This record gives sequence, structure tokens and C-alpha cells, in this order.
Amino acid sequence: MTNKTFISGRGQKTLFIMLGVGVIGFVVGLYMNDARLWPSFLLNAFFFLTLALGAVVFVSINHVANAGWPTAIRRVPEAMMNYLPLGSLAMLVLFFGRYTLYEGTHVTFEYAGKPMAFIRAQPLVYKIFKVSALDAMFPFFDDEAQAIQTLWQ
Repeated sequence: MTNKTFISGRGQKTLFIMLGVGVIGFVVGLYMNDARLWPSFLLNAFFFLTLALGAVVFVSINHVANAGWPTAIRRVPEAMMNYLPLGSLAMLVLFFGRYTLYEGTHVTFEYAGKPMAFIRAQPLVYKIFKVSALDAMFPFFDDEAQAIQTLWQ
């Protein structure tokens, strides 16, 4: 049996050139306008990863149901599943754009040595402790602010 490739040598060179152009475009986008790059990359990564995961679900359901009808088209979703490792890598790359994508990750201020993300959770934590037994836990404080400040130190 001969070893034949699906894509010719010329086609592979063309694909690698296109890949290089894409990587160069991504790097240029980082330096030119990352406020537009990261949301576009997020949408792209989620779209194609969702397609690949949908293919996994399709193949899995048909396998569990022992269905015979999708045999003719089964190779298409199986080929779509090959994107899963690359899509997972794209999700990891999105970690580096989290400050541009999500405003909640801008933790720059500190209050009493605690990051602001922790301080923003104060109302919820306060309500939980207030409903449970804050007064029973700290009966010797004059006001609740002193109790909470002592609790977080």
C-alpha cells in the first residue's frame, strides 16, 4: 500500500503560508489594537470549539443509541472533533487577553491588604454571616463593622 497524503505538497505549502499570515496578523493585532483583537478571538474560539463539541455529542449519541443511519456521514463529525486540541489551546491563549475582555479582572486597588475582588464580595459574605449568627459570634463588639473588620484580619 502506498503512502498517499490527502493534500498535495503545493497545497500544504499554501496552508502553511496562510497559517503564517494568520499568526503575523494576530501579532500585529496585539500591537495595533488589542481591544478589537481579543473579543474577535474569543468569538472565533468559542464558535469553532462549540462546533467541535457538538460533533462529539452527535457521534456519542449515535454510538450509545447504536444507530445505523449516520454511518454515511459519521466521518464529517469525526473530522470536526480533530479541532478539540487546537480549540483548547485557543482557550488557553484567551487567558492572556482577560484584562481586555473582562472588566472585573482589573484588580488594582487594595483595602486593608485585601484585593478589591475580595472586597466586592463583602456584601454577600456580610449577609450570609448576618443571617446566620454574626451577633452570636461577636457579641462583645459595639457595631458590626468592627466585627467584620476583625473577622477579615
